[in-house]
Amino acid sequence: MRVSTLFSMSLLALAACSLPPPPDVEPDADPRDAMPPDAMVIPDPAMLTVSPGSHDFTDVTVGADSGVQPLLVRNTGDEASGAVSVSLAGDHAGDFEIVLAGDGTDCAGAILDGGEDCTARVRFSPTAPGARTAQVEIAGEPGGTLTVDLMGNGLTPGDLVVTSGDTVAFGNELITMATDYETVTVQNTGDTATAALTVQLGDATSYSKTNDTCHGAPLGAGQSCSVQVRFNPTAVGATPSTLSIRESAEVGVAVTLTGTGAAQVQMTAPTGGTVTSTPSGLACGPTCGPVTFTQSPITLTANAALGYDFGAWGGGCAGTIGDTCSLALTAPTTTVSATFDQLDCVPNVIECNDAMGVYTDCGPTGEVEVQMTCPLGCSTTSEQCVDVNPSNGLAMYLDMAAGGPDVVFTGSSTINTTTGVVLIGGESLSVPSFLIDNASSPDVRVFVLASMSVTGTAKVTGDPVVAFVVDGDVSISGTLDVSADGYTPGPGGNSGTSDFGQVCGGGSRSVGSSNPSPGAGGGGGSNSGGAGGLAGDGTSLPGGYIRAGGLTPLTGGCSGGFTVEDPPTRVSSGGGGGGGLQIVSRTRITLQGAGKIDASGGGGRSKDIGGSSTSPIGGGGGGSGGNVLLEAPQIVLDGSGVVISTKGGGGAAAGIGSAGHEGQDGGTGSAVAAGGTNGSLAAGGAGGTLGTSPQKGADGTGTNDGGGGGGSVGRARFLTTAGTIAPQNGAAIRSASSNAVLGTRLVP
Repeated sequence: MRVSTLFSMSLLALAACSLPPPPDVEPDADPRDAMPPDAMVIPDPAMLTVSPGSHDFTDVTVGADSGVQPLLVRNTGDEASGAVSVSLAGDHAGDFEIVLAGDGTDCAGAILDGGEDCTARVRFSPTAPGARTAQVEIAGEPGGTLTVDLMGNGLTPGDLVVTSGDTVAFGNELITMATDYETVTVQNTGDTATAALTVQLGDATSYSKTNDTCHGAPLGAGQSCSVQVRFNPTAVGATPSTLSIRESAEVGVAVTLTGTGAAQVQMTAPTGGTVTSTPSGLACGPTCGPVTFTQSPITLTANAALGYDFGAWGGGCAGTIGDTCSLALTAPTTTVSATFDQLDCVPNVIECNDAMGVYTDCGPTGEVEVQMTCPLGCSTTSEQCVDVNPSNGLAMYLDMAAGGPDVVFTGSSTINTTTGVVLIGGESLSVPSFLIDNASSPDVRVFVLASMSVTGTAKVTGDPVVAFVVDGDVSISGTLDVSADGYTPGPGGNSGTSDFGQVCGGGSRSVGSSNPSPGAGGGGGSNSGGAGGLAGDGTSLPGGYIRAGGLTPLTGGCSGGFTVEDPPTRVSSGGGGGGGLQIVSRTRITLQGAGKIDASGGGGRSKDIGGSSTSPIGGGGGGSGGNVLLEAPQIVLDGSGVVISTKGGGGAAAGIGSAGHEGQDGGTGSAVAAGGTNGSLAAGGAGGTLGTSPQKGADGTGTNDGGGGGGSVGRARFLTTAGTIAPQNGAAIRSASSNAVLGTRLVP
């Protein structure tokens, strides 16, 4: 069974691209514009060439015409030329003439597409004896200007007369063959003998003479002599020449010789298609020649019949790739063959081949109308493919992914979800992306890729959460970082008390008193955030509530709370929530080597805003870890350096913002993110991690302030065909994780 497999879901990609996006989707880029530069074809500009580059008409009798010499003009570029002009210039331009065939092959006024040609034709009609010269100028804008040098020699007849006719026309003759001899007769009509005569062929390669009774001797008064001449072409095409019989360089007669070299093409009759030619002549179906051509090269085109595909060329076109062959005719007869392969397809039947996992929709005459490789095999209940059905409504973007770029994040890379800008090593890379505007959950920036690899560090920032939708494999051996940095949240991370109606941010104090102040609460996630430490006067701030969901729809983590004292106004900011990340692959997601996904929360700050007062205030709460959602038929976590972390950040100590007062960012290490410390003042609570709840900030005593509470650990969820994953060789998940069976859908 012969199957032409389309790359992944390219048909679905085309179908998706033909539909307008939903009203809440802003397409920031067309995936078809994001192909790598080295995959793009830049057409060559028009460039005209001419053959031959010069021509000598040799001897022609004054007042007579030479044969017509063709000049083949070709556009060797890819883009179209301008209108071609043909003109004569030079000292004796009036002795030469541009000849129009009027059959559509003339160059004058022609516009040549890439690879096309035309013919300029010129002949010599001397008006005076002696050497005559001119130039043919051929120009197109674009295309360039060409010059062909023309030469000829005019002869005065004197007393010599050609009695057998001024022209010998041999017609078409196969190359390397020869015509019969024709006799040229000359008479001396004068009263005295001529000088010794010279007989010369203008083209002694394509013409030959014999039985020459004229050359080397005078011709007496009233006497005649003769020469026999024949045409034996060596190349395909018109080959005009002359036979001159003369007394001197300027006295004599010339006979015009015309002939056209020809070649035959014999096709082996094909089954399942036809072969046609340009120029026309060959239309090979049941009968295939031989057909005679007087131009070289010719172009043969193989046309597959319904239910067949073009297979291969043989004979003179053997080795040619594609269904067109440019054939140079260098032998009298060239044999060519073309084969066509029958498609294994039952008319009007839709079938999904379970063994091959290939879907085929066959047309009414046996031609394949739709064929695709099924990402997850064939359905067991219908003749359809099974495909990944991503969470959060991302199926339409997965259908575009086959047309996206293959992206490798090397070295230091940044990805901005607000703008969609991707920088790799400081260089901008065009990656198709779309912004989904949500009213009741964070906006989502969707990047569409054919494949994705992270070998360096890729830092993601911005307001929307991030989703990478990938047609092929995803490989992470470096770090994909969507974490919070201190009080700056990760992509889609929360930086306030409430996030789309969920009060998950740590408790904060927006109106302060001079002293003391409680520590702020840690951000809530899969657990409640750690409460802030009591102020010496007994006031307190709670940790953020448990955040429901976080994966569908996708959200980031919740921020730690902040605390304020005034006057003067001083603020300890809470740590930012970790980012929200979704990765979808039709094939596999692999973390190996030192591969890490960091969606941890930020550490609380200690008096990071305020005047020059050295009085300490309560510490900010730690931010909760973000949320990671991975979806692929297979997810592999392999190696002791592999970590997926949504750890919470530590709370800050009561203090003035000196080193060590701030809580640690969650990070990817095995230990909890420690709270800040400040000697005898209240320390911040540690952030949460897998199996460990975030810690309450230490209480202040007397007139002292409280420490900030730690942020909760976030969530990670893994959707696979098996419904479970098994980390190998020391790979670690530092998150509140869960597994489920990958969602699927039937297509088309």
